[in-house]
Amino acid sequence: MTKNIKTLIVTFVLVALAIGGYFGAKAYQRAKTANAAKTAQTDYSRPETISLFTAEREELASINFATEGFTLVKAGEEWAAEPPFPGPLDQDQIGYSLLWSLTDISAMRIIEESPADLSVYGLDNPRDRVIITKTNGEASEFFGGNNTPTRDGRYVMMKGDPKVYIVSSYSSSALFSKSGAFRIKTLLSAFEMQNLEKFIFDFENIHIDIAKKAGDDPAVPFFASHVLKTPYTRPYAASSDKLGSILEALQNLQVEEYIDPKPVSAAPYGLDKPARLFIEISTGESIDLQLGKVEGGSRFARKTGTDEVFTIADPAVLSTITAFSLVDKFALIINIVDVNSFAVRGGPQNINGEIRRTGAGEEVEETYFVGGKQAEEKSFKAFYQALIGLMADAEHPDRPQRSSGAAEITIEYSLNKPAGGKTSIALIPFNRDFYALDREGVIEFLVSRAQVRSIFDTLEKINYID
Repeated sequence: MTKNIKTLIVTFVLVALAIGGYFGAKAYQRAKTANAAKTAQTDYSRPETISLFTAEREELASINFATEGFTLVKAGEEWAAEPPFPGPLDQDQIGYSLLWSLTDISAMRIIEESPADLSVYGLDNPRDRVIITKTNGEASEFFGGNNTPTRDGRYVMMKGDPKVYIVSSYSSSALFSKSGAFRIKTLLSAFEMQNLEKFIFDFENIHIDIAKKAGDDPAVPFFASHVLKTPYTRPYAASSDKLGSILEALQNLQVEEYIDPKPVSAAPYGLDKPARLFIEISTGESIDLQLGKVEGGSRFARKTGTDEVFTIADPAVLSTITAFSLVDKFALIINIVDVNSFAVRGGPQNINGEIRRTGAGEEVEETYFVGGKQAEEKSFKAFYQALIGLMADAEHPDRPQRSSGAAEITIEYSLNKPAGGKTSIALIPFNRDFYALDREGVIEFLVSRAQVRSIFDTLEKINYID
């Protein structure tokens, strides 16, 4: 064999070894990576759970919450409580939450096989005991002890089994449910203000009564949907803004937690001298609550005529309710289409206004007069807005009282609806800043003198047609 041939063979072998080494190294690296991934997956995989109880939902016949003193019993397609609860059961909560949890109860791990001291786990005198019975009569009894230090689980034992298990906080909270978990908690469904029939709020010897406006009440502004019937001496329009904000806060009012089915005393809950909230809507649904004191953002309450105390998320808006906040503040607002004429007597000058109409229906034409002179429409209506825009600034400190003292200014409207009708207000000096507002011989509010001056300021801006 020649030297050149030997050299060629050696070179070929070396190349083959290099190529084989390259692909071998790649294969080794892939195997190493795959093995590492497999090891990582094994290290972080979810640990095996220990099955304590399994059943199909149809196999469950009863669930005895012994510590709570009641049993849920299957009754046809629904569940019933024995003894019965004061209100209806939440069948959805039972069917879709509780039963789903109870058909497969598992432990995360065994904490001790046969403990010598159960008090370590709070199982010497268990806080909770639940017995689940199947339709075949097979019963499983569970005991609930303390929460784990990390509070992600709870120590649990079963009757006839010496082991102590840790059951997840989610599963254990379902297993050892409280009676309130199965009660209907909605006190009032969502509704629109237009569907409100009646609203009553009693507190600190003040009785607020609001009702839906019935027909055309000449004593109440045309735009009002509800009337504040008390505590004032006559009905006034209810403030839609304030009433709306209250009702919005009370939408979907729900029980937070049922506290005490039959308290020895109502005083600890502030229900010995409660406020009262009553709401009725057009569907016929209503709620009548006694409201007690507030603790930690929750308010104690109970339904009027019952003993059971529960909490609701405190509607903070209730603490802002006053009669004056709920009354519409307009002193006397009359739709211009219902007015034939008006007269202002007193102040810097007397004013006579008139609206003359010709035609009928949609073809009615209006012309406007002040002091017998025809006024341009836009400036006349601006003046009229100032006239009817007088608003109460505060309650009279000695309200209510009958009129006493001479009026400094009176504003009277002659109406076409009702035909020939008249209505008026009088302004009686109260102090340097306010007038007492006299309406139908009764004084309940104060009006600032600044507002009254603006009427006469606007009068000066009327444009007249020559």
